Amino acid sequence: MIVPPYYGKPDPDALIAYYAEIAAASSLPVIPYARDSALFTPAMAERLVNDVPNVIAFKDGRGDVRLFQQIREHVNEQCGEDRVVWLAGTGDDLVGPWFAAGAEGFTSSLACFWPEASGELYRLASTGDYAGLAAYHQRVVRPIYALRQRRPGYEVSVMKAAMEILGYQAGPARAPLANITSHERDELAALLTRLEVPTRADRASEQVIAL
Repeated sequence: MIVPPYYGKPDPDALIAYYAEIAAASSLPVIPYARDSALFTPAMAERLVNDVPNVIAFKDGRGDVRLFQQIREHVNEQCGEDRVVWLAGTGDDLVGPWFAAGAEGFTSSLACFWPEASGELYRLASTGDYAGLAAYHQRVVRPIYALRQRRPGYEVSVMKAAMEILGYQAGPARAPLANITSHERDELAALLTRLEVPTRADRASEQVIAL
């Protein structure tokens, strides 16, 4: 995955050249990450896909469903529907809107400590079970993301704290991001218990039993 360049408002031609140069230096498939300074129009996305053969997917992190849909429809029409995979990159809480707009996959924060939840979100979204997805979101995703949205940077801090609570090594969030308070950590621990998220010890026990 290629993250956007540092400059806030790059020239469109230079932005495409940025991705093309990085892709040319690698034998691996690449995925442009559209967020922050990487503001793609449908025409720019078409040009990128045509000019850079090892672009295999397009990940949107801007949160603009309308623009994502316009880009996907335009590129599919001009380059073929099987040319790239369309990924949602705005979080587990927006899987529904993005899949309704044509996403085929998504990047998940929950997967770092609870891959089963990510798998269930994908199953519900990819099969079109939006009623089930809404119920799962309400029960599982919404309370975790409510904590993440309390302060800027908590989208990182809360997930790191969850990993530590569950027995994994994650460490604190790096400055200038704020770490959650001790009270919020207790709140998060209670939430993970209520949701029955497996701990690292739980998973180790399951592996021993399986052996």
